[in-house]
Amino acid sequence: MLVLLDIHTHNISLINEVSIRNFYGSFETIPNNVFFSAGLHPWFLQKATAITLLYELKKLMSNGNMLAVGECGLDKSCATDFNFQKEIFVAQIKIAKKYEKPLVIHCVRSFDEVIQLLDMEEFKLPVVFHGFNKSKELAKKLITKNYFLSFGIDLLNPRVSIVFKSVPADNFLLETDDADISIEEIYITAAKLRNQSLNELEGQIQKNAKLFFSNNLSLFANQSI
Repeated sequence: MLVLLDIHTHNISLINEVSIRNFYGSFETIPNNVFFSAGLHPWFLQKATAITLLYELKKLMSNGNMLAVGECGLDKSCATDFNFQKEIFVAQIKIAKKYEKPLVIHCVRSFDEVIQLLDMEEFKLPVVFHGFNKSKELAKKLITKNYFLSFGIDLLNPRVSIVFKSVPADNFLLETDDADISIEEIYITAAKLRNQSLNELEGQIQKNAKLFFSNNLSLFANQSI
């Protein structure tokens, strides 16, 4: 049976898949039986609560099911003060670096700034830009730095599908995010675009996920699917 890895989801209904649920804003609601990432999303940052949430994020580092920090990052399309976004993003980079967790990045019109901050903090652990739907040129720039790109529902967009086909096999992951689509549909679309069977694609994603999550992926061996 295929085991379909959903790298980033906010959805609840999970069938025949291993999913990394993403949480932000309210870490108290994280179930005990799911693998997850957690971070402070730039849309919802508030100066009154950010320090407390960063403290809560640090406490989650001891949870064996927490696989990554994020989604976190920068977004010039939202109302949150951009300098404040950068401050909190840097704080999360530092947490991920200290506790040796990969980063799941949310980035809107801020790629240069995100790269600059990652370089400034000398972050050498794996990084994935989730929900990637930008140009082939930007994809190449990120891949040159050995970052991963995660693709979801935008694979149905012909422009994004062309970019996806140009990404090296070792640099992509797949996700549903909060879209009304199953991870199986994403895999079927991705396999067709890359002229692969579902089994071949599943194997590639498992290989890439092991690189991204490092030793943490061994936890999946105990997951009941």
